[in-house]
Amino acid sequence: TQVCNHSRGKLTLSADYPLAPSSDLDKARAVLDEVGRSIADGFPKEIKEPFKCEGIVQISAASTVIRVTGTVAPAAQDAIKIELNNRVHEALARNEIALG
Repeated sequence: TQVCNHSRGKLTLSADYPLAPSSDLDKARAVLDEVGRSIADGFPKEIKEPFKCEGIVQISAASTVIRVTGTVAPAAQDAIKIELNNRVHEALARNEIALG
């Protein structure tokens, strides 16, 4: 179970995406930032600050992990995380950026 204080004004939500080591990281950052702006436009009441690419959080031979962070209304965190993941997956595939 998860406890959520719905009286709080906003919650920081982070998501990590492992990319193939050969990925164009500048292109990936631009794609992730665009997804962040797009989802903020679609959910203006739920998203308090748009998602943006924070940068690389882990590097290995198998993948380079990039973090995306934004602030959301606490009650919307699960729905927004699912929508964010769906949009990121579609955008990365559309731009031929492979997950690691």
